[in-house]
Amino acid sequence: IGREAYHNTYLIADVDRLFYGSVEKKPARKQIITAYADYIEQEMVKGVPLIQLTRHVLGLMHACPGARNFRRVLSENAHKKEHGPQLLIQAASEVDCD
Repeated sequence: IGREAYHNTYLIADVDRLFYGSVEKKPARKQIITAYADYIEQEMVKGVPLIQLTRHVLGLMHACPGARNFRRVLSENAHKKEHGPQLLIQAASEVDCD
């Protein structure tokens, strides 16, 4: 389960429905990206490097058209100091999924 959740992060979005009977609709991937971008902004103010925050979402777009571009944009740019949360939004724009 751990490896699958890391490589296919969106799998976690179904946990509440599958295990706890939640009837709430799972958030769309781009909703998660927007919320996570806000979190990234808060953490970067504290000095957390962007690359440490983005490496855990590389699997969020698994199996979506454009997922490879999403991973590439983050992998090639997240270590650069001039980038911030907007890089995540830019990477997500490469994907055609929900």
